[in-house]
Amino acid sequence: MSMTFIEDEVDAKRLSEVISVFFNYELGFIIKKLGLKDMLSLNYRLEKNRFEFKNIQPYTIRKCLEESGFGFVNLGKFLSLRTDIIPVIYAQEFSNIKDIAEEIPFANILKILEAELKQPIRTIFSDIHEKSFASDSTSQKHEAVLRTGESVVIKIQKPNLEEVFKKDVKIMYYLAKLITKVYNLKILDTKKVVQEFEDWLKKQLDFEEELKNYERFYHNSIDDVNLKIPKVYWEYTTNKVLILEKIEGKDINEVLKFKDCDKNQASKKITDALLKQILINYFFNPSLNVENIFVADNKVIFAEAKIAGLLEDRVKRSTQRILAGIIERNPNMILDCLVSLNTNNNVVDRVELVKEIGKELNYNVDVRNIDIIAIMHKVLLLSKKHELKLPLDFILVIKSLLNLRDLNEKLGSKISLADEIVKTFGEKEDRRKFMKEFKDMIKGDKYIFEVFVEKHRKNFDKIVLGIITFFFAAAGFLSLDTNGFKILGLNILSFLFFLVAIVIIGILLYKIIDEKRVMK
Repeated sequence: MSMTFIEDEVDAKRLSEVISVFFNYELGFIIKKLGLKDMLSLNYRLEKNRFEFKNIQPYTIRKCLEESGFGFVNLGKFLSLRTDIIPVIYAQEFSNIKDIAEEIPFANILKILEAELKQPIRTIFSDIHEKSFASDSTSQKHEAVLRTGESVVIKIQKPNLEEVFKKDVKIMYYLAKLITKVYNLKILDTKKVVQEFEDWLKKQLDFEEELKNYERFYHNSIDDVNLKIPKVYWEYTTNKVLILEKIEGKDINEVLKFKDCDKNQASKKITDALLKQILINYFFNPSLNVENIFVADNKVIFAEAKIAGLLEDRVKRSTQRILAGIIERNPNMILDCLVSLNTNNNVVDRVELVKEIGKELNYNVDVRNIDIIAIMHKVLLLSKKHELKLPLDFILVIKSLLNLRDLNEKLGSKISLADEIVKTFGEKEDRRKFMKEFKDMIKGDKYIFEVFVEKHRKNFDKIVLGIITFFFAAAGFLSLDTNGFKILGLNILSFLFFLVAIVIIGILLYKIIDEKRVMK
């Protein structure tokens, strides 16, 4: 078998394994087109009819990636997030990739732990469950108990992944080069896609990066009574071993058995928690889905932080303004944000793109009934059509929102995500910034203003009491001045301040009595 055409850095044996899997899934016509037929065994090469063109379904490609091993399984996971570069039907199929891998023997797990933690296991753990409760191509999870009594989860990275990763990535670069050359691709930069995948997977393999994500999640949720994030045990953590607090909860399939009112409550809490993370804390996490969100003791538990990160400033602003543009039905606002995010040096047909965005904005539908996340996704697809290259973080924010929408649909939730997004924006601590960002949106939409007022109604009495206190304090201070014209023995300014405070009290009492009357 001649292999002179194979680049020196590519592992020929591993490439042959991958090509054989492709062939077994009827991709012989692509192998032939790429000039890789000689990588197959002789008996495969003699099956000439298997090199003819066949109509391949997304399911077939998914199975092909699953059986091609570590790198290609994770490539499928990465592409499932990227509807900006592959058709939605393929992304949806790839999201079902089964990442099943052989378990590492428990004796090997103990050796890895001792090597990483640099001390005997018995000094840290009083018990470790021998049988893992989860295992995939990158890691294995075991339940354990610390010497101090806390129940924890140990996540151990499988050995030799860097070596396998390097081999597979080199093969992907090689295949990307061939695909670009043979198919004369202009729209898709295959080398760039592999580069993005390589950077993405490196982060997945760095547990310290994942730990930072958990830590951000944990601190973001301290004041959130509805959200629980596992605590990180930093003192026992390395870039290959992760120790987290064990939290028991019911998964989404169990939540589906709840009464409708309880399902709706769970859906509301999950929605609130996720939107706060994205829109207030600017922290996105597309790895959260029905498999790793749990409910316990009226709290939502987020048990995954692998694919997560903080948004850059420009992506923050653009995400907010695009959401505002969808709610306000302002295609020009959306377009301006897309153009500002675009990293391609192409000329954008603004007139045509604005027209196409406008068609998706559902002008005849009440704002609370629009599928704001579906529209955001359609905007992403329109960007792809017009060859705009958008930051990966922005795409992952949309994926996070799509996961939320899918989860709500699974739970049969009737909450309006448009309502929840506006309310979440209204919870920002910096009200002045919020009002500035949403001034245009609120100005022309009475409904959105009402949602904002309703969200903050509970604070209005505090504001009014604060104003009354100010006027009484000012009046008392000014009454110390015994000079000048007086009314009822009070300095004129002091009298006016007392009068204003009494009027405000009267208005407040009237409102309270009126509200009680209406409630009756």
